[in-house]
Amino acid sequence: MQDKIKISLYFCHSSSYTDKAFMIPQNITIKDFLRINNTVLKDMGLNFKDLKYGIFGKIVDESYVLKLNDRIEVYKPAKVDPKHRRILIAKNKKEKNN
Repeated sequence: MQDKIKISLYFCHSSSYTDKAFMIPQNITIKDFLRINNTVLKDMGLNFKDLKYGIFGKIVDESYVLKLNDRIEVYKPAKVDPKHRRILIAKNKKEKNN
């Protein structure tokens, strides 16, 4: 039995993404992982208040127990409502064509 497991953390920036691998103790929750690695994660530019998390595209609670090779995905709130954004894009295209 292993003492530590490998997981990855993925999060998006405005035009790219960052991924970082971590070796963590077994049976640790996402909440514990964030608390233990708080300084490292803040140095990476992440503020974990009011964010959602997923494992391979499925949203999970902070109480989720991480498993070997899990990929934690950090979901930031949308800055603009997607429906409103599509309307703005359509308006801009229409104005360019006129």
